[in-house]
Amino acid sequence: MTVDVTKVKGRRRVHFDSPEAIYEEALRLSRGPLRQLGNLNLAQTCGHLAIWMNLSIDGGIPMDPQPWQKFIARLFKSMILSHPLPAGYKLPQRAQQILVPESDRELGSALEELRQAVERLRLEERRCDSPMLGRLSRQEWDALHCRHAELHFSFLLPEGPEST
Repeated sequence: MTVDVTKVKGRRRVHFDSPEAIYEEALRLSRGPLRQLGNLNLAQTCGHLAIWMNLSIDGGIPMDPQPWQKFIARLFKSMILSHPLPAGYKLPQRAQQILVPESDRELGSALEELRQAVERLRLEERRCDSPMLGRLSRQEWDALHCRHAELHFSFLLPEGPEST
């Protein structure tokens, strides 16, 4: 059953300053039991973030926002890049098929994909335009990746001794 993520209570606050910190948190979460509050498990989350990171370099993000959506997003660009993203954005069906891995995804391979994507962000200068925000610098893309990861990791709660 799909969870309405706009109504989820008890999400955790997460903040990342770099893509490397995203990967470190994924590794930390992989070590212990998790409580999943949203629709994506840890492997799906890692795979989803890796896909987005790679597409920010390679292009081909499968989204075609309406002109009014672009206008609003660009108007609030600095806020989007510096504040938590709201939950509940519905990807178009075509985009969801490309951007959201299957739920039976293997965690080890998803973590490796995330590691490789973070490494590409570190090594490669090229960045493509964002469908919503337009041209972004490398630093702006990194900030967007951090906000995106904060949103998804907020739905994954570590339990047990690794939770502190």
